[in-house]
Amino acid sequence: MVVGFEFVIFGQLMAFLSVFLVAISSLKNKRIDGFLGALVMATGFLLFTMEYAIPGYLQPGDFLHIFTAVGLVVFGQIHFSLERLKEEY
Repeated sequence: MVVGFEFVIFGQLMAFLSVFLVAISSLKNKRIDGFLGALVMATGFLLFTMEYAIPGYLQPGDFLHIFTAVGLVVFGQIHFSLERLKEEY
């Protein structure tokens, strides 16, 4: 991330805020699967900011990428299920 003028903190804050808003929106629309996707992404973000690592296997950035990918797969499943519903009606 860009270092200087506190852009690192700003980037982390925006990432957390966006995942938080997705979680709130999912709960508001009663989409538990969307909430779980946001929760998975938030977990990866939290592990990244805590700089959690499994020495020799996974670095903090790996957790961010893995958990973000899993969260996006969940969101993709939501999108495709909605597309199938549109096609049926």
